[in-house]
Formats: sequence, C-alpha cells, structure tokens
Amino acid sequence: MRVPLADGSFAYGRVLKLPHDAYYDYRTNTPDSDLERIASKPILFKIAVRHLEERAWELIGWRELEEQFSQPSVQFMQEREETGREISWLPPSSRLAERLDESTRLFT
Repeated sequence: MRVPLADGSFAYGRVLKLPHDAYYDYRTNTPDSDLERIASKPILFKIAVRHLEERAWELIGWRELEEQFSQPSVQFMQEREETGREISWLPPSSRLAERLDESTRLFT
C-alpha cells in the first residue's frame, strides 16, 4: 500500500495477517508502484492497524508474503493510569522507536 504523508511524500507498507501491517524503510517524493523495488527495502516496523474505514491509503498491488512475514508480530500491553491502555512494542530508547515517532508524526 502507498500512504500519502503530511509533507507530500509517500510511505509504503503491506497488509500482513490482520490486524498487522508492515511498513518499509522507504519514502518517496513521487508515487512509486514498483512492487519489486518496494519489497526489496528493509522493514522499518510492524504494527496492528484498524482498517475500519476507507482511508487515503492506496492499494497498489498484491505479492505473496515472504518467509520473514510468517513470524508472529511481537508486542505487549502497557497500562497507563491517565489514559487507559496503550500498546507499546519498542523500548523508548531504541533508534527504531525514534524513527517510528518521526514516521507517526508524518501520518497525521
């Protein structure tokens, strides 16, 4: 799938076994539909996503899932007193968590 970001660029991901998606460490300034090129990029993160409504995310094709995607997605629940439940899957100090925070800001 191609995801338009707030800064006008595009991110790319794929739907795994619902509700999980994987997002590539790949961003472009113009839309890319080359599935081979996109799938050759490393995975930046996997996350559970609720696909309840039509979004601006564009499905650009179908590929069989590679072996790396057959592994379960690891996550844990963390209770937060003021807001209820929050899903966390990376230690806040990790470099990947910093990149995820940057990417998350672009999705809004």
